[in-house]
Amino acid sequence: MLDVADLRKNHLDTYAYFFTKVITKPKNYPYHLKPAGTYAVAYLMGNYYDSKDTYEKLFDWIDEHKFKTGKYSYKEAVIDELATASPSEYLTKISIQVFYPCRFIAFPPHCLYISHKQIAPLPAHRRAAPHHRYKV
Repeated sequence: MLDVADLRKNHLDTYAYFFTKVITKPKNYPYHLKPAGTYAVAYLMGNYYDSKDTYEKLFDWIDEHKFKTGKYSYKEAVIDELATASPSEYLTKISIQVFYPCRFIAFPPHCLYISHKQIAPLPAHRRAAPHHRYKV
């Protein structure tokens, strides 16, 4: 796990924590539970440590869509030295939790909704009704 604030400063090798997935919550040991939610995900093909370009593209996309981010980036090896002898064939999943700024307020027509398949304009029936001012 890498701190997103450090990543934005190009500190790509400053790990906040190392992690492994477990089936049950450990007893008598500290643990971190990855928050449920929406994540921006990129896949890096090649050396696990050559992630600068991938992070730049991922942050550009996040910033372009005006998302706020969670605290950590999660790097998970999908294909590593246990599956292939060639580092050029390594595959790494990089995920960062994202929040759209207008998620918990009335949605103006320009807001986007997020699904597991695509990012698209908010449908008309989900847009907030225009506010009317009444004279008293």
